[in-house]
Amino acid sequence: STAGRRSLDSGDRMRVISIDQITCNIAGARSEYEGAFELLHRRYLDAGLTPDCDRRLRVLPYHLAPSTQVFVAKQRGLVICCVSLVRVACSGGLSCGLPMDQWFASKLEYDRRAGRSIAEACSLAVDLRGPWSTGEVFGQLTRIMMFFARRSGVDKLVAMVHPRHAAFYRRAMGFSVIGKPKKCDLVDGKPGIPIIGSVNAAQLYRPRWRKFYFDGDFEPHELTPRYLSPSDTAYFASHVDAPSIAPSRRAA
Repeated sequence: STAGRRSLDSGDRMRVISIDQITCNIAGARSEYEGAFELLHRRYLDAGLTPDCDRRLRVLPYHLAPSTQVFVAKQRGLVICCVSLVRVACSGGLSCGLPMDQWFASKLEYDRRAGRSIAEACSLAVDLRGPWSTGEVFGQLTRIMMFFARRSGVDKLVAMVHPRHAAFYRRAMGFSVIGKPKKCDLVDGKPGIPIIGSVNAAQLYRPRWRKFYFDGDFEPHELTPRYLSPSDTAYFASHVDAPSIAPSRRAA
């Protein structure tokens, strides 16, 4: 979505800002998914979060789940930031939970028993090679993700983050740490720490992030789910990397 080069302080029905012709949307075309998965692989490789290999795409099983949405920020057609929102990843009629369920399913049981819908934000990557503000691009892309999550009925958002980043999410967005650091095979054994926050409680967010995630609105079509076609699913399935979804359990 593009809404001109406007400040976040504008009070009208502001949508995503265009920063140096950068736009944000839910991925739908194969080129958008491919750009996201290429960026993921490159950034994870640079950060030492995946072993060097012949693969050029980082595709994990949950990326292919129908309930997963991939969000992309693009400049002139090039994907420069991506993040995935996983709700319930399913395969063969079985519910496989969220990626975090591999380690912290018990920490989410209270909210689930209370009937709260939980989604996981994961596979975040930002291209550091351009002149754009990585913080602004991160804010704009996660903005559309948060609006989509609320429209989809999500109550709580979880994520596995680097331990040194947890304090930022706690201060800026009111997230809570719900477990101790854990070595994660999804990032080549590097430590991750689980956090959880509210999608709806605007009062928990610092003013800057409250503006990003609660001010303004999107057009309905901008928040409409988009899905991989059968041919694209088959194409990306051939690139799937290590297992990333918790052991199968029957759907409730």
